[in-house]
Amino acid sequence: MSQEDEIFQNFIVEMGERLQDLEDSLAELDKAFEPDLINTLFRSVHTIKGGASFFGLTKIQELSHEFEDLLMQIREGDLEFDKAMVPAFFAGCDSLKEMHEAEDHGDSLDVTGICQDLKAHHQSPSATPAESDGPEPEVVDETEPPPN
Repeated sequence: MSQEDEIFQNFIVEMGERLQDLEDSLAELDKAFEPDLINTLFRSVHTIKGGASFFGLTKIQELSHEFEDLLMQIREGDLEFDKAMVPAFFAGCDSLKEMHEAEDHGDSLDVTGICQDLKAHHQSPSATPAESDGPEPEVVDETEPPPN
């Protein structure tokens, strides 16, 4: 076995361990919200995403990126946890497990649907219109000289 193959196999083992942590933490989260559970979920997904990125496992990376973004928003207080997120979390975990066990490591799996489910829970700051206390500022074209 080459060193690259050995490193990849170590990642596959690590991914399996992180998926177990993810599943265990999701079961706890399903019972009651605890900020530490979000941190554990985030670390597990972040580790999976990093390894997938390193090894070019694009579908695993894509799904774990969406999952991680949502967890980060909750973790940083930008988004409030909602129990309605848990089914999407479990679906994400199940899809990652499926890709982990697949011979092609998920390359043939369509992750669009689960990524959209996770994205649906995001609260994008750019999607929220900014509050304004007054009229919009006037845009001045500085290419023309001011009137006399």
